[in-house]
Amino acid sequence: MPKTKVDELEFKKKIVQLYLEQGRTIKSLNEEYQLGDGTVRKWVRAFREECETNPDLYHTKNLYEENRKLRRELEEKKKEIKIRECAVAALTDSEAVADRLTNTCEAEQKGQREAMERTLAKDEERIEVLEKMVLRLYEDMVAGRITDANFNLLLEKTQKEQAELKAKVEKGRKHLADEIRLAVDARQWVESIQEYRDITELDASTLNRLIKEIVVHETIGSDKTRHISIEIHFNLKPIPEVEQVTG
Repeated sequence: MPKTKVDELEFKKKIVQLYLEQGRTIKSLNEEYQLGDGTVRKWVRAFREECETNPDLYHTKNLYEENRKLRRELEEKKKEIKIRECAVAALTDSEAVADRLTNTCEAEQKGQREAMERTLAKDEERIEVLEKMVLRLYEDMVAGRITDANFNLLLEKTQKEQAELKAKVEKGRKHLADEIRLAVDARQWVESIQEYRDITELDASTLNRLIKEIVVHETIGSDKTRHISIEIHFNLKPIPEVEQVTG
């Protein structure tokens, strides 16, 4: 932390610049410089108020904001480049891209689905057997072939197994449907993104069609290097792009 009045003023100026010009988050600034809650907002607010009466500071503030705008435009260009790269990859080897999106190759995925289908089919057959067993239990009790105590014991055991298998089958069917939908979505996504190989402008229509969300992560290394990780979620899986910036 600064030790003199001059050091303190320079320190505040640095924090304000990092926030206004570089787009640093309040959280990252608080963590790196061990600032209290509300400190950054307070300093930024004071700086903006001073700009109203100080032409030099007003010019500095505009410069900060212009630089930040340019940084954002650069980030947008990087997103366009990422989409073009994905489009070219999809045109070059659509199968490989689709496999990457689903985190498995088509042959492996097909084998897993078939194995799951066999397991679910066996469980469903077992459920039918258990239903017949319940009917026989009732018949045996009515005919006096088993006691009430044995009937209740066997019925409870059979119904418990039934409930567990039904829950397992329901979960398995849902998982299988999700896997099939993901594979279909991957193929459709590959077909869609091929249209954007020569994209020159990232408009709202393109964003809405291809991208679910864009997440920016920011960390400060032990050497004070600022790391920005941009995750572009293409409606299926995040495809990260990492940029290292020296702060």
